[in-house]
Amino acid sequence: MNLFKKIIYWLFNKIISNLMIIFYMILVVALFLQVFTRFVLKMPFFWTDELARYMFICMLFFGAGIAFFEDSHIKLEIFTSKLPLKFKKIHEIILKIIIIIYLIIVTWKGFELIHYIHRQTTPALQISRAYPYLAIPIGSVVMILGLIYRLIDEN
Repeated sequence: MNLFKKIIYWLFNKIISNLMIIFYMILVVALFLQVFTRFVLKMPFFWTDELARYMFICMLFFGAGIAFFEDSHIKLEIFTSKLPLKFKKIHEIILKIIIIIYLIIVTWKGFELIHYIHRQTTPALQISRAYPYLAIPIGSVVMILGLIYRLIDEN
């Protein structure tokens, strides 16, 4: 299990965090191009808005996975702070397992959605709608890996 934990740690610190940087850079460049071409050249690119939107969606899903990995999601601890330490740990484990089950369903339904829309194209970029929608199942898997890392790390 220690090797699995090291692999997940490497995945988040090297791959996913660098992907987030790439998504962010593409987002910033697309928005800069949009503003520059719209207000300076008076001839805006029509595809930059769509590209920025898709990069933002990817950042949201992957960023949620990083938040699970770092255990930095907002928590409501009004009730759990009053529990004894043993019950608090049990509560955390049960909560993470419920979230993992939910994310497995989201992953499955995300792939079903991609199957139904893979022939549709986006209006501006003219790419298959499946590509942007891949953020749903891949991001859900990233979140599951972050939760599994937390489960291993805390026990």
